[in-house]
Amino acid sequence: MKKVSKLFCICAFVFFISITGVATVFSVKYDYSFYENRNLAQLPRFSKESFISGEYFEGLGKYLEDQCEAREVLMKINTFVNMKILKRPVVNDIVVKDDILLPFNNFEVVDPLYIENKSKINADNVSAVRDIAESYGGKYYYIAVPCQYAYFEDRYPDYLNNRKEFTDTELVYTKNHMAERHINYIDMGVVFDKMGNPESMWSTTDNHYTMSGAYTLYTTIINAINNTTDFNLKLPTNIRFQNIENPYLGSRNRKLFGMYDTDEKLLYADFGEPLSLSRTNDGRYSSPTVYKMPENKNEFITYDFYMGGDVGETIIKTERPDLPSVLIYGDSFTNPLESLMYYSFNEMRSLDLRHYNDKTLSQYILEYKPDIVICVRDYESMLFDEGNGRAVDRKYDK
Repeated sequence: MKKVSKLFCICAFVFFISITGVATVFSVKYDYSFYENRNLAQLPRFSKESFISGEYFEGLGKYLEDQCEAREVLMKINTFVNMKILKRPVVNDIVVKDDILLPFNNFEVVDPLYIENKSKINADNVSAVRDIAESYGGKYYYIAVPCQYAYFEDRYPDYLNNRKEFTDTELVYTKNHMAERHINYIDMGVVFDKMGNPESMWSTTDNHYTMSGAYTLYTTIINAINNTTDFNLKLPTNIRFQNIENPYLGSRNRKLFGMYDTDEKLLYADFGEPLSLSRTNDGRYSSPTVYKMPENKNEFITYDFYMGGDVGETIIKTERPDLPSVLIYGDSFTNPLESLMYYSFNEMRSLDLRHYNDKTLSQYILEYKPDIVICVRDYESMLFDEGNGRAVDRKYDK
């Protein structure tokens, strides 16, 4: 009887694997996973070199893992069991608490010499971009903003890594190196600290700041520009913030497959006065709006609500030639800021250096000569090699 039982289990397992394999081969393939918020691996191209090096088989393994039939269903079941039944504190590399989702940070040994060197390299790169902007009379500003693990570092359990030691070391060296090069440097963490770090400034289910945080950033930048130039830029006087009642799936919430209960809502800004604008995305005319409004009240919305998500190059013109022009570059942390910043400028250009690859940053600045150039980087990515605006004559990797 035991042999029959074992044989049945083996046959059932082989049958399941076979059916899954066949279904995977003939199933529809996808480029993107909504809930994981990432691109999925595609079938690698075969070549003699990749076969010999093993690169082909590595890519094939990732492809089969990402494109496995019923993969999303299985992952959702696994997430449900770990979060709802086993109540694990960390699920899918997310720290799950009753009122907040935080990224899990691997444990690390902080190396001050490494951080100092990376900070110096970044400051040198920033200084080179600043010099390009100033070569024709432009002004440059570098804005450092906390990421979620830094803003809510006190919400981590004691047995997990909140990266406080790394963050504190990074900010000390960054501040010193920026000051040595006389760069207009704003650490928004200091601004939020003075406000008492209100929770309303940051999303509890996403890595980014909220519209309230974006407005604080916007007003801080405009005031800094007015204090260091003769532009005398205006802020909106009748601004009102409106709730979007649609259910919001922040990036961390999406990783938990929509099973984490939250009442977090997105806000948008109503300037209280009509302001006509035109907009292009990557050279193509787009709808003249800065918000991706849902079609109905039940539709899920994501962080793509702001500016329609990540776009390589966005240009907004307001036909007010008496106002200066601005270029903002960085990554997704600029999106809600852009939906406010255009109000104070005649023309606003923005570059997401993860997606824009037509020109180097130096070429772009020298071609369009914006009056104001602003870099926005979060603490986690400040010291990354890519995306920090190196003023060199090469194209950025996507």
